[in-house]
Amino acid sequence: MDFLTFAQKQLKHAVQKIKTTMLTIVEHQPEEEDQLPWLILPSHDFRTNSITFLDFSVNEVINLKFPETQGKIICGFSMNWLIMIDDGASEITLFSPITRDQIRLPPIMYKSMKQEFVHKAILSSSPDNSLTDYIVMVIYGESKQLAYYNASIKTWTLLEEAGSYYDDIICFEDGLYAVDEYGKLVIFNPNRCSKITVILNPSLFQGQKLYLVDLEGDLGLVIRYISDEPNIGCGTYKFTVHIQDQGKWVEIKNLDECAALVGYNQSIVLCSERLKGLKSDCIYFTDYYLDEKIKGGSQEICVFSLENCSFQSLR
Repeated sequence: MDFLTFAQKQLKHAVQKIKTTMLTIVEHQPEEEDQLPWLILPSHDFRTNSITFLDFSVNEVINLKFPETQGKIICGFSMNWLIMIDDGASEITLFSPITRDQIRLPPIMYKSMKQEFVHKAILSSSPDNSLTDYIVMVIYGESKQLAYYNASIKTWTLLEEAGSYYDDIICFEDGLYAVDEYGKLVIFNPNRCSKITVILNPSLFQGQKLYLVDLEGDLGLVIRYISDEPNIGCGTYKFTVHIQDQGKWVEIKNLDECAALVGYNQSIVLCSERLKGLKSDCIYFTDYYLDEKIKGGSQEICVFSLENCSFQSLR
């Protein structure tokens, strides 16, 4: 679907839809009770100039064209800005789909001036508020380490003391949090201290992918369990949900009237009571980004029920 044509035909609806769904998937719940958020579906094709969404309300895949995305891959969606990395480089571009503003950041360099790939990126605050008062935090490189960009001094800083193999990062309350694949949780607040602080020590998780979420005011952790056995369907066979309590991750058995949407760029928990069509106590996810080595990997979009540990394919 061409964005300009779409906007011309349904200008008021399109602007409202973008502002209250696409841009709120990681920020706030939609104001309208019957309006479900759109899920950004990952694409690893640098040649495309469009962004693919899943509209849960009608179970439909929608492509909106943005020439600004040509030659780039989305590595984050934060504070109403897309965070994209260029093809063959580690140069990051911030792009607002509403205003079409762009901010180009310098490349991330590590040790022998080697350019590094960015797996995930988030913002500490919106550049709309100030062009010099925000932080971009990233997971980068083969070892999946942490680094941050300070807009006030236009410089990247590598957080080598934080260690390696981080799975997810989130802006939550008073800081930027990161979790590694072993469950170690760290916090970084550049306004208070330039160093990483360890909140929780590593745990013996057996999951293959961890997601940080804001769970109604608590910092939550969703763990995804993936099998390389060919008879396990789409590869994912279980999810568990945890909250931090007294220095450790504690599993909770349900999400009550909420549902979690987990993705390769951001994850969010929404209240199903306000959103018609959203199933409570469920986790929505996609297998688009799964490693090619997973034999059962597919491009399915699925729902996992925490109540009965069952899966349902949406498409």
